[in-house]
Amino acid sequence: MSARHDLIDEYGRAETGTAPWTLAEFQQRLAEIRDEARDEALLEAAEVADAEASRLYDDMGQKAAEGARAVAARLRAMADEGRPAPGGAPDFFRTGHTYTDGDGYTAPELTTIFRVEHVTRHPDRGSRRAIGWARSGAPGASWHGFFRDEDQYDGWTNITDPPAAAQGGDAG
Repeated sequence: MSARHDLIDEYGRAETGTAPWTLAEFQQRLAEIRDEARDEALLEAAEVADAEASRLYDDMGQKAAEGARAVAARLRAMADEGRPAPGGAPDFFRTGHTYTDGDGYTAPELTTIFRVEHVTRHPDRGSRRAIGWARSGAPGASWHGFFRDEDQYDGWTNITDPPAAAQGGDAG
C-alpha cells in the first residue's frame, strides 16, 4: 500500500474519531507526501532527460546532448531545493510554501508574511535565493515583490496551509 493510501485510511479513521492524528498533523503529512511526490517526479524526468542526452549524443554528437544534460541537471537541482537537511527540517524556503518571521499577535504590522513563488541558484556562487510576494501581517496590507537569500533563512516559520496553498490566491 502506498503512503497516499495509508494517509487516506488514516483520514477515514479521523472521521470516526479513532485516528492517532489531529487535523493539523494530517494536513502536515499530506503536504509532506505532496512534496515527496513532486521530488520523485522531478527525478524521474531527469532520468528521461539523461536518456535523451545519450540518444542525442549517439545520433547527433556532443553539442546536441548538452541541452538535454542541462535539463536533467536543472530537474535534479529542483528536486534538491528545500529538501530536509540531515536533522529532518528543511534548510531553505520551498516553492509554493508560505512563511512568517514572527508570531503576528504582538505586533502584526512588524511581522512579514512571505509566499515563495520560485527558488533559484546564483549562476556563479551557487547560493540559493527564494523569490515571491510579501506583506506585513497587518489587516489589509498590500503584497509586494520580495526575496531572501540563504543567509536570511533563520527565523522564518513555515505556515503553509496545504488546502489553501493548493487553491492559490491573488498576489496583487
